[in-house]
Amino acid sequence: ALTATATTGAAAAGTAAVDQGSTWGQPTPQPQQAPVAKKDVSMALYDAGINAFTNRKYDEAQRSFSDFVKNYPNHTMTAEAQYHLAECYFQRNQFADAALAYDTVITKYGKSSRAPGAYLKQGICFSKLKQTAAAKARMQELIKKYPNSPEAARAKTFLKTNK
Repeated sequence: ALTATATTGAAAAGTAAVDQGSTWGQPTPQPQQAPVAKKDVSMALYDAGINAFTNRKYDEAQRSFSDFVKNYPNHTMTAEAQYHLAECYFQRNQFADAALAYDTVITKYGKSSRAPGAYLKQGICFSKLKQTAAAKARMQELIKKYPNSPEAARAKTFLKTNK
């Protein structure tokens, strides 16, 4: 009766292992989960940054994105994390730091979908820092490189209104 109860209990708990005698009632062995856990740690860090950013906790978000970029330089989400790191500086009116962080998106992740946005926001940073020539140059570069992007349309508007 004990074996039947143990098997039923394991099945009810959703455990795939049916007849493991000595490991009954213990968590599933970990080796199969190791690669998943590592991925989850990186995405948990990224998600923590996004959640903090969404809640306007820019200091907290900045730490998460900075740690993510440092610890996962080759991750598929690193360009996103770097862009959001720049956004944290931007939201806190730290335009010089933001300009540098956007520049990293442009130079390191120029092929990412965040590159046009980085050009635009860096141009806005230059404008806020009263570096008008640099701002215009960045906007013109954006329009030339990504002529059909929504960011290019915004850059054209920027150039018209900031003569």
